[in-house]
Amino acid sequence: MAGPSDDTTRRLAMIAAAAALSAWALDSAGATVAVPVIQTSLGISITASQWVLNLPLLAVAGLVTLGGWLGDRRGRVPMFALGLIVFAVGSVGAVASGILAAPTLLFLARFVEGIGAAIFIPASTAFLIDVYPPDQRGSATGRTFAITMVVTTFGPILAGALVQSIGWQWVFLPGVIAAAIAFVALLRVGRPATAAAPGGARVDVVGAVLLFLAVATLIDGLMQAGVDGLTAPSVIGAVGFGLVLGAAWVVWELRSKAPLLDPRVVRSRPVLLALIVSLMRFLPAVLGGAFLARYVQEVLGFSPTVTGLALMPGTIATFLVAGAAGKLLDRVGIRPPMAAAMAAFVAACAVYAIGYGSESYLILAVGIVLGGVGLAFSNTNQPYAISAVEPERRGAIAGILPLAGQFGNALWLAVLTAALVALGGTDASGGGQVTALPTMAWASAGAMLVTGVVVLGLAGGRKAARAGGGTAAPTAGPAGAGTAR
Repeated sequence: MAGPSDDTTRRLAMIAAAAALSAWALDSAGATVAVPVIQTSLGISITASQWVLNLPLLAVAGLVTLGGWLGDRRGRVPMFALGLIVFAVGSVGAVASGILAAPTLLFLARFVEGIGAAIFIPASTAFLIDVYPPDQRGSATGRTFAITMVVTTFGPILAGALVQSIGWQWVFLPGVIAAAIAFVALLRVGRPATAAAPGGARVDVVGAVLLFLAVATLIDGLMQAGVDGLTAPSVIGAVGFGLVLGAAWVVWELRSKAPLLDPRVVRSRPVLLALIVSLMRFLPAVLGGAFLARYVQEVLGFSPTVTGLALMPGTIATFLVAGAAGKLLDRVGIRPPMAAAMAAFVAACAVYAIGYGSESYLILAVGIVLGGVGLAFSNTNQPYAISAVEPERRGAIAGILPLAGQFGNALWLAVLTAALVALGGTDASGGGQVTALPTMAWASAGAMLVTGVVVLGLAGGRKAARAGGGTAAPTAGPAGAGTAR
């Protein structure tokens, strides 16, 4: 069994993690590009076609915490491998659904893909932390993130070529290939010597079901809010029921002897910091992503192809900065990367406000770059938080952070859509955006400024900031929550 000092092991671990995350990125990009063609080809409604995208997202959001728990209890390498296999099976099913023209098979396959991703995403992140020593974890996750961003950049281009040349069903094949690469690399690594021994606790079935239902109901309600508005009875009902289920989950977990995830884990300052960052960083990302893509087409008159190219500066900036951000975490701790991330996010929102109001893509492009820089620096919250807890609980933390991110994505998409409709009036799909988006961007800048103050307060001084990065051992709080010394 190779140890963490083995350079070959580290390289293979990075390949496995990067290929797995790239498989998910390729799959998401392929589905996004192919949805209009899928709708026409299978004769399904617009609403049904949106579920082609939403089903795997709901599966990931609702099950990723369970996936992390299973990695801690059953072993991260076995769960990593299992997740890749399940994901590949779902992807092959998606290909078959196109060949057979079977929409029901497609919906089932997409949900299976999401289940597989929910298993391997937290396992891959925690696995990488197991393999690398504390002073290299930031740079390792930064390089892995950078590789994934490269794939994310070119994924839509590849998907478009496949749709136009051989058919929409084949856009799911690149994900299978990437998953196979990850699987082979993982088999060559084996179980890292530093990984915690798998525990034998039973699966918290009630906790898993409550969490899945709560997250799925909340996200479904928030997504519907983007269409019907935040005050629609159906939206209020779904969100309210989701909150009730969430409260029931918290009560159950606090009373459970073997919880899926102890809610008191937020007593760990690194974990709380990471959760806040994971939730809030999607506010500027949505403002400068989905809303900017719509703006440049409906207001500036860009074609869909040019729009894709117009959004690339953000991805390129993230790729170029991610490695340096990770190294900064390794050298000086979490506070400088978080300061850089929050400053970039605030500046990006402010530039968006100016660019939207002046109808200038060049100004907006500066905001896109700043947003990409912010994403790169904010990504350091993951190795910081995961390193701050005991090895046997890293999978659970690696699972809850994507949950926070996915929920944040749905939340801000719904809130900003409702704000656009309210501020833009009847012309929200045209010139009304010139009036509404600057106000929304300035409000977002203020929200990110407040977030920055809170995050830097949680980061503490230099000594505290370095502790979460893995240089100090965690101690158990009153409920077993990891807290950095």
